[in-house]
Amino acid sequence: MPIPPAPYAFASLPQVGSAADEVAAGERALSLARGEGYLGFARNGWQETLGVHMTSGAPEQLIVLPRPTYLPLCTALATATAVLAMLFQFYALTLAAALLTAGLFVLAGQSAGLARDYGPLPVGHG
Repeated sequence: MPIPPAPYAFASLPQVGSAADEVAAGERALSLARGEGYLGFARNGWQETLGVHMTSGAPEQLIVLPRPTYLPLCTALATATAVLAMLFQFYALTLAAALLTAGLFVLAGQSAGLARDYGPLPVGHG
């Protein structure tokens, strides 16, 4: 690892196969740093990973991860407010916090995923 380390774990993901043990570690590291593996490029600012077959490890799908958001924190605070308000018998505040929690869950469901299907996208290695 270089000192200081890069702000990412891997520049690209390696292709794992039967010949993976025959490649020298230094050579593999340089090819991954050049982006010659899977997902060696940035696309639309998305955070992406590969979904692989459970027994063979062959890539099956591209998974776009959700963007960072404060929505789970806000939902947790609204839930905690509802529980504490019920505990201290502030029933009007309990109802308001419960409705806010339900609204935040609906908002999280609407903002999850991509707005449209992009179809098959290249990930590297054909």
